Amino acid sequence: IRETTIYVRIAPPSTVAVFDFSKKFGADVYRAIELMRLVKDSGARPAISFHIGSQCLIPEIFVKTLAMVKQILTESRVDIDVLDIGGGFPAAYRDVKVPRLGEYFERIEEGLQLLDLPKRPHLLCEPGRALSVEGASLIAQVQLRRGDALHLNDGIYGHFAEIVWGKFGLPTRLVRPGEDYSPLNMDFTVYGPTCDSVDVLPIPFRLPVDTREGDWIEVGLIGSYSNATSTPFNGFYIEEEDFVEVPASSFSQFAAASAA
Repeated sequence: IRETTIYVRIAPPSTVAVFDFSKKFGADVYRAIELMRLVKDSGARPAISFHIGSQCLIPEIFVKTLAMVKQILTESRVDIDVLDIGGGFPAAYRDVKVPRLGEYFERIEEGLQLLDLPKRPHLLCEPGRALSVEGASLIAQVQLRRGDALHLNDGIYGHFAEIVWGKFGLPTRLVRPGEDYSPLNMDFTVYGPTCDSVDVLPIPFRLPVDTREGDWIEVGLIGSYSNATSTPFNGFYIEEEDFVEVPASSFSQFAAASAA
């Protein structure tokens, strides 16, 4: 069993993330101390993991959580070889001020220094959203316009499920091949294609005032938790996915232009 590593997952001392994982997972300090001793007594290799929650905007939570790790290690008198600090590194959605990624790394290093261990454990992390969010755009079609409302062929049961939970503003731009469109923009309420009246996005899309049926809309920052959470509800299946290689800078330029 010595070849087995057992992680004791702890709950951060406070939550400052859009999605709080500690409501479902994680032990408090005293339960974690007990579990660490049980792992050691079993003959397995003890390790600790935590996750500050998805889309965390306050890097200092890493320092507080690593202080909690120090208390657990000190009071349990158990050494660890591996420490998994999870994810939480955020994406720069529209109208959201995001700390630079380096601030998170600086706070993590600060917390690791506070551990004051004779040997630094092997460090793992899980940078899902920050790593993948700029890696994809979604193209949806306008199938009906009613005043300032648009009905698309995609909605909350498709690729926009997380937008409902996280209230994220996404960069958008109109695609009308071969034709010009108005330079003036307005906010549109966006509905999905299903029969469910709740199939509506919580944040409007800002698009040209002459947006019309048949137009296409490119939605950026959709590389995380989009196709992974889509469903075939009401018979709206994903018919086709195209993966096209584009310059890495194009997504950030798209997002910057949409935010301007």
